[in-house]
Amino acid sequence: MDSNFDSYKISKKVMDLSLKNGVKFLPNTEVLKFEIENDKITNILTNNGRLDFDKIIIACGIDTKEMLAKLSIKIPLMPIKGYSITVKIPPSNIPLKYNVCDDKSKVYVTRLGD
Repeated sequence: MDSNFDSYKISKKVMDLSLKNGVKFLPNTEVLKFEIENDKITNILTNNGRLDFDKIIIACGIDTKEMLAKLSIKIPLMPIKGYSITVKIPPSNIPLKYNVCDDKSKVYVTRLGD
């Protein structure tokens, strides 16, 4: 199944809701090691010191695979490479209702937003 979404809008909404609910974001912080006791992560060692936490969410985009490897967890996540353009639909054109995919040519057209 093919789908699309506006990743910026979703990410912004998730961040706003997370901050409202007490989540702390730590930009420019590199995870060096997970400390594990009895199959449970007890601490995270970073370049800015040790982190204590109640719960953690690992959401590193394409780097999630590398992060989870530090926990010996393998996931089938692969990056894709490509280009995108954004154009306004003139009022005289009928906008797409569905995504258009040409796998042979590796061309995908999708509508995001209005």
